[in-house]
Amino acid sequence: MRKLFILLAAMILSVGLASAHNDMDGNTGTHQNHEGMEMENNLVIPHIHIGGRYQTVITVFNPGISEDATGTLYFYNQDGSRLALDVNGQFGDNFEITVPAGGMVEVTLGNPENEKVIGWATYIVDENDQTTDMGDGMGDNSGNHGMMSDHVFLGVKYKRFDSNGVLATQVGTNGMRFMAGMMRGFAAPIVNDENNITGLAMVNTSDTDMNATLILKDVNGVEVFRKDITLLAGQQTVDILANFLSEYQGINNFKGVIEIRAEDDGIVPLVLINSNGIQTAIPLVPIPDAMGNMDGSGMGGGMGGMN
Repeated sequence: MRKLFILLAAMILSVGLASAHNDMDGNTGTHQNHEGMEMENNLVIPHIHIGGRYQTVITVFNPGISEDATGTLYFYNQDGSRLALDVNGQFGDNFEITVPAGGMVEVTLGNPENEKVIGWATYIVDENDQTTDMGDGMGDNSGNHGMMSDHVFLGVKYKRFDSNGVLATQVGTNGMRFMAGMMRGFAAPIVNDENNITGLAMVNTSDTDMNATLILKDVNGVEVFRKDITLLAGQQTVDILANFLSEYQGINNFKGVIEIRAEDDGIVPLVLINSNGIQTAIPLVPIPDAMGNMDGSGMGGGMGGMN
């Protein structure tokens, strides 16, 4: 089981994108991270794995209209402290990256021959590149392209090398969209049995400790188990679901849905299923009744105001 978890954790695939969002009242869902940085426009990688024969490759791409995007990529240990590592042959815990309009930049993290390190990362777009006026979404003659100029995305590849240093496997994924101030609950289908192992990673990107609840529901939507957890500001955790929910006797033979519900903005989760060594990233979808600011300052209230 431990060996399977190491493989699972090394190849967990997901990226969370947090971008500025304006509702109908002009409010922006946002929060600060654990270092006090504003998070209106950012991309979160909830899990990175380097060393121990593994290497992580991050691709930042900008399918925008006509604007370059500049931001800084920050790396963190699981406890939220800065993580210094090798990035494209340079050593540090943060790197400025400018992505040409319509282009991409690829960065390679770490050396597979070094000791294993697990952490997380975030790419924060510079303030001058952030858009807070949604406009019509298509821009106008003034050069304001609305949210289109903030469409910067991340892709992640995880590479595993054999004992001779030869590439054995690599796998990658695009990420799910995360909007600060709007998504406090996520759900994903899961399977746990003798052929499938579900893994879960979560990071609290906010500046306060966060309480969250993991809820298991069977295929009929009936709740069978729940567990409360606390993530400190900046903390990341990753494990197989059977360890997260070891108190539930049926966890090793379960098919249904997991819900992750947080009390406030900032939690970015991901789910992966390992099926006899084949890794599959499972899409997380927002839970409508768990979106933040349902009183009218988030998506729920904003869309409701259209009635």
